[in-house]
This record gives sequence, structure tokens and C-alpha cells, in this order.
Amino acid sequence: GLVAWLPWPLDVGAHGFVVRATVAGGLFVEQSFTVTVNAWPGAPVLSPYITPTWAQTALIRGFAPGTTRVEFVNEDQVKSVTLQPGGFAFEHEVQLVANSVNFIHVRGVNGLGQVSAPTTAIVIQDSQPPSLHIDFPLVDSVVYDASIGVTGRVSDMLSGFVALVVYL
Repeated sequence: GLVAWLPWPLDVGAHGFVVRATVAGGLFVEQSFTVTVNAWPGAPVLSPYITPTWAQTALIRGFAPGTTRVEFVNEDQVKSVTLQPGGFAFEHEVQLVANSVNFIHVRGVNGLGQVSAPTTAIVIQDSQPPSLHIDFPLVDSVVYDASIGVTGRVSDMLSGFVALVVYL
């Protein structure tokens, strides 16, 4: 025979069951079994983090229910953080790759070594200043108007620019 069971998340834990085989004359045999259903760890939930940043590291915080440790994957580096017993909160300072968009994959691991789906933190590390090009007035121009318009371009390959201030 075949015993089939599709457990639900609420079925986590040990469950006993008995299999009974009976022949035509009424004779039977029974065998007891225990099935243990383990919860697969859920994907970590991240707290807000700072991006873009000029810092060389990013502090990644959050919680990961059903896990005993959390792994941080950035580029080809994997760092593990063991959680306190009974606690699911974590924080870890991740080294960032300079002047690039960092994709930090955070995954939970339970006591059985089962790995959750990753949650990704996208942190822009930008330590280069933006570039500025003035189109008008031309360099070394002398302007006699009471007011003038300044035209030009400001650009930054990673994070754009936040504000433009003109000093006279």
C-alpha cells in the first residue's frame, strides 16, 4: 500500500500514525510510525537601509523567522551570522564594492541546513563626485547683465545628483 500526506504549515511537529493490514479471516498486524514535519525557513525581512551611500560598508538588519543563522552573499563572498537561540533578529555590516551597485542576497538557514529563498538588498556605493559641465556662459566670459541664465549638465553614473547650488 501507499501512505500519502501533504502537510500544511500548521502541521509542523511530530505526528504518530498506525498502519493496519488485515487478511480475509480477520487477522491483522499493526505498525506504528512517527512522521516529523519541519518548517522550511521563510525568506528574511529586511529593515530599511541607506542607499546611495559613500560609506564602504552597509548595515543590513532584519528578521528571519524559523532560522538559526543568516547568510549574506555579496559578489562571491558568503558571511554567516548565527542568531541568538529563540531570536530571529539579525544585523550585519557588509563590505561594499566601491563605485558600483551592490546586490546583497540575504538568506536564512534552519537547524536542518534548509536554505530559504533570498531577499536582496540593493545598495549603491558611490564615492566619486558628480561631473559638471557649464555650456553658458563660456569659460572666462565677462557678462554685464543684471541677471543671467546658466546652462549646463550635471551627471553621476550611479546615483544622479541630489541638488545644484550656484555660488556667486
